[in-house]
Amino acid sequence: MFEHIKENLQEIIEIAESCPERYRDTCFELLLQFLLSVQSAKFQYEHEMPTKVIKQGFVSTVERPLSLPELKDQINPKSAKEFVILCAHWLEQYQGKLDGYTSSDIVDCLKQLRYNLKNPYDAISKAKREGYLIDNRGTLLLSQKGIEFIKSKLEEGKK
Repeated sequence: MFEHIKENLQEIIEIAESCPERYRDTCFELLLQFLLSVQSAKFQYEHEMPTKVIKQGFVSTVERPLSLPELKDQINPKSAKEFVILCAHWLEQYQGKLDGYTSSDIVDCLKQLRYNLKNPYDAISKAKREGYLIDNRGTLLLSQKGIEFIKSKLEEGKK
């Protein structure tokens, strides 16, 4: 981890020295802080929980999001309800729909997975009735039960 910092320190010094006198210290501090945050984020990315968002200094990095088929392989859903929960998780975590999504979004996700149901809205309703999804003023979100289900499936997938 420190080898990269050592390699770039001279470059930071040169850049800072090229600044006007009154900005040199600030420039050096900012560049060094940036370099350290990048290295820290890289270290955490390589050694800690892979999907964790790392925010330090000026840098925010996230592991490449899983594609929908990759997430499907990791979670390995067995029923229509589990496919619906998978799609809800993917919409929230990988598509950024943290304020909610519609049943049509879930149906589109199911189509992307090529999971053909005669009536996908029945599976969505069942997931809602069983407490895996909650209605949030006309949009859907995973409930705590849904989140726990996904966590357990992801843990199983790691084994």
